[in-house]
Amino acid sequence: MSRDPIVISEVTSIVQIRKIFRSHKIWSILVGDSQKYVGIITRKDLKYRSKNKKSSTPAAEIMSTDIYTIDQEDDVIKAISTILEKNINGLAVTNNGLPCGIITRYDIRERYNRSIFNYTPSQKDYKIKHKNKEKFSQDRENQKPEKYDSIYTHQFRIALSFSGTFRNRVAEIAQGLISKLGENTIFYDFLYTGHLAQADLDLLLQKIYKENCELIVVFLSKDYGEKEWCKIEYRVIRELMNTGNSDKIMFLKFETCEIPGLFQQDGYLDIQHMDSSTVVEKIIQRFQGIPVSATNLGVEASITESNPFIQESMKDSVISEEKKRMKKMRHDLTRSITDITLDTMRLR
Repeated sequence: MSRDPIVISEVTSIVQIRKIFRSHKIWSILVGDSQKYVGIITRKDLKYRSKNKKSSTPAAEIMSTDIYTIDQEDDVIKAISTILEKNINGLAVTNNGLPCGIITRYDIRERYNRSIFNYTPSQKDYKIKHKNKEKFSQDRENQKPEKYDSIYTHQFRIALSFSGTFRNRVAEIAQGLISKLGENTIFYDFLYTGHLAQADLDLLLQKIYKENCELIVVFLSKDYGEKEWCKIEYRVIRELMNTGNSDKIMFLKFETCEIPGLFQQDGYLDIQHMDSSTVVEKIIQRFQGIPVSATNLGVEASITESNPFIQESMKDSVISEEKKRMKKMRHDLTRSITDITLDTMRLR
């Protein structure tokens, strides 16, 4: 049986029907809707009944209204008997009275026995079958099996820890992060409910937050410390803070609150009045770090003020980068003489 068969309305024109037969390489088209079939059009019907008719002629004028059905639970023998008895090309298949597919002589011949209908294949049938076979082989080639990872070993880029009270807001942020970093890079529990349905979930969550992610984004709220699963995740967060791995943690606050173990000097991002897209940008900034270039030393410059050796090393690095840039731009005829002179003076 062919599931999800092509179904057209009674007003579909002959031109459109020809295109459907040609593009889908099928033998029959059903006429009707999802509730009821009212007719069927075969290649033979189209060939002989559309003669001397306008291209705008609707399907209702060339379809066969004597449409026979069979239940999907009936066996193939009954389908063969009905097709032979009624001398038809196919049967509409129903499930509890509702249309669900179609079975044709061609389906039965290909899957069981060509001699069932005393059939001798024509050259045209061979060509259609050959094309379908090539398409099937190509589809199988394109659908190579994906490599799968266990959630115990999969490495996420960012893991989100939050109270269910703010789930809708976190879901928006999670989708925004996925659009930036890609599929399966963000650990948001609702995306992996099937993987999390197992014993010792508390141990699995601790492993994900401690070892299987690069950054933990913690959404703090008044009830964060009271939720059972938040407590499990927070134990991992506290351990990371106590072992000098605070750089792996980013705190965000949905509302003014106090969490045991966090102090006033612990930095956080207040997102009470911040839209989700801005929050996503802030998280991405934190995850990617600060870009360092010859024209943007940022925080790194202030860190090196007290260390002359690092200052000198960074100065050499800046000069080296400038030289590389100038070498690349040397043959750029669109640059002005003033630009070239300023670059030379800066390097000296």
